[in-house]
This record gives sequence, C-alpha cells and structure tokens, in this order.
Amino acid sequence: MAHQWYVVHTYSGFENRARQNLEERIKNLGKDKYFSSILVPTETVVELAKGKKSACILICDITRPVPNELILRPLLAALILFSLIWALYNRNEHPTADWGLTVASALYLGVTLSYLVTLRQRPDGFIWACTAFLVTWSCDTAAYFVGRSLGRHLLWPRISPRKTWEGLIGGTLAALAAGLTFGSWLLALLWWQGLLLGLLVAVAAPFGDLAESLFKRLANVKDSSHLIPGHGGVLDRLDSLLFVFPVVTYFALAVTGL
Repeated sequence: MAHQWYVVHTYSGFENRARQNLEERIKNLGKDKYFSSILVPTETVVELAKGKKSACILICDITRPVPNELILRPLLAALILFSLIWALYNRNEHPTADWGLTVASALYLGVTLSYLVTLRQRPDGFIWACTAFLVTWSCDTAAYFVGRSLGRHLLWPRISPRKTWEGLIGGTLAALAAGLTFGSWLLALLWWQGLLLGLLVAVAAPFGDLAESLFKRLANVKDSSHLIPGHGGVLDRLDSLLFVFPVVTYFALAVTGL
C-alpha cells in the first residue's frame, strides 16, 4: 500500500525523554544519532499527533511532502530511455517489438513483485504472504497432477499446449480447499472468506502461468532458464504468484481494512 511520506526534522536540543519517545514510536526509519531527518508515513504522523505532548512537539516542524513519484518517475524514465538507446543498436528485424517486450517484461516483474513487499509489510504480513504461497502451490500442484493423469481437453493450445481443463478444475478445487483450510487456520478468516480467497487464487494463478508461457513462446524457449534442474528458472516457479500477489494484497486490505 502506497504511503504519503513527510520529512520530519527533529533536533538534539529536545529533552531526552521526548527523543526516546520518538525512537520508540518510529522504528527502522533511517534514524541517525541526533534524529536530524527521518521519513515518517502519514498514519504515523497522525498517531504521534494524538500522543503525548512531547511527541507532538517533535512533529511540529513538518515540511513539504515527498511524493513517491520523485523516486519512481526517474527510474521509469531511465528504463524507457536507455532501453530505446539499446534498441537503436538492435539489428534484428523488429527492434521496436523487442524493445516493447523488454520494457513490458521489466514493468511486469517489478510491479507484480512489489505487491509481495507490500503484503509482507502489513502488521500480519508474514502470515498473509505464507498463505498466498501455500494456496498457490496447492493450486499449481493439483492442476499439474490432475492434468497429467486425467487431462484430455486442452485449455489454451495456442499459448500452452499441455494445460487442460481437467487440470484447471483440479487446481480450482485444491485452491478452494487450501483457502478454506489455511485461511481459517492461519488468518482466522470466516469460512466464506477462505473460500473466496481460494477462488481468487484459482482465477489469478492460471493467468500468471499462461502469461509466462506467452513470454517463453515469444522468446522461443521452453524454460525461462536452467537455474533449477528439472524445474527451469526462478520465473517458472513464480509465474502464478506474480498474478496472485496483487490479488491477495487487495483481498487482505478488503478483509481487514488495513
């Protein structure tokens, strides 16, 4: 979840108790010995404003907001400009298509994986992240074995010639069961919330798998790499999760309100 950040200046001249209070209330935010300049998210500023008087004094010198775009926009601009320069030296038949695929791949991986960071940074983020992994792996494993043993009807032969409707059904049932089990056990979700979580994963995960198959088909390769013997590359293990992370992040926000 994106935060609006403010620069909060504090000074060593404040009483020790006030500085200690700030240190206790704001952890791991790049504080130095004298707390000369730190970044604080909006909700922390509001929380401090409702706190003790000493804490309120420390946040009175709030200066201009620091928008997230100041960091994000230069990175995106560098990605686009330098990749276009690379495209000028590309001697292939369709350099612009290669450029578009390169930029799209970088954005796809960067944006979707960022949701794992967002999910993990929640107060209960570790449990939510574990649940996302467990439900997705349950879905993928069941889809693989059911499709391999019972698969007869191809799901999307133009993109992936091995995926079947039978595997999709098996994966969906496994995701529903895993969402109900892990949702109630790890997250104390209501039964219908667990089923809804499983259903969302069952819908998102196959599209992540198919999207990665599309990339590999365009690149004319079987696996993203040979880093993991018998399994391909890291992207082959994360393909479904890339679609699941955003879905679970917003589901957690809707369920908990945090």
